[in-house]
Amino acid sequence: MHMKKLLPPVMAALLLASCGNNTLGTSEGAVSQEVTVTLGTSDTMQTSEAATVTEEVTEQTTTMPQLEFEDTPQNAYTRLTMSFQSTGKTVYPDDYGGVYSYGKNLFVAITEKEPSEYYTSLLSEYTCVRYQTVAHSMNELTAIGEKAKEVLDPDFGVKEVFIDVPNNRAAVSITNGDPRSAQDYIKTLEDVGFTLNEVEISMADTEE
Repeated sequence: MHMKKLLPPVMAALLLASCGNNTLGTSEGAVSQEVTVTLGTSDTMQTSEAATVTEEVTEQTTTMPQLEFEDTPQNAYTRLTMSFQSTGKTVYPDDYGGVYSYGKNLFVAITEKEPSEYYTSLLSEYTCVRYQTVAHSMNELTAIGEKAKEVLDPDFGVKEVFIDVPNNRAAVSITNGDPRSAQDYIKTLEDVGFTLNEVEISMADTEE
């Protein structure tokens, strides 16, 4: 007596993913994508069917806010700092040393002798902009400030770390001891990663 071998049924599941219409910016377009799905097989026979699915994908275009030109330090500052924004984060160019205003001028600190096209393309229209060559970039000063905090915090209680842009130094404020004691303490250490000329130490404001 011969038994017949039963073939398993051919089964397939197709998951359809839909893209939500979450639009950012001012322009969008629909793109059609074709997805080909091959259905399953059995031991002795193979059945192939093609299913085509059209997905609507929204293309997103992010546009920077338009800034009306005014030949003022505030307007130039806003245009410059807006250019540092990238996906919700602030990203400084490697040669950028900070910015500050003095009188009717806006001073942009850079580590190069001449401003690159990055700055001139943004700020060439402003007669109030001046460039100042400095030793350290903002990225370098930020790293120095973090090192100073790591060294001083256990004994002197660092309250704040910031950048002194006009003097091109990192700065920390402490709550314990005094700045002279903190400087003397740093002198006793080796390989702290910064010099006293690169860090300004002051007492923190204790008023709430």
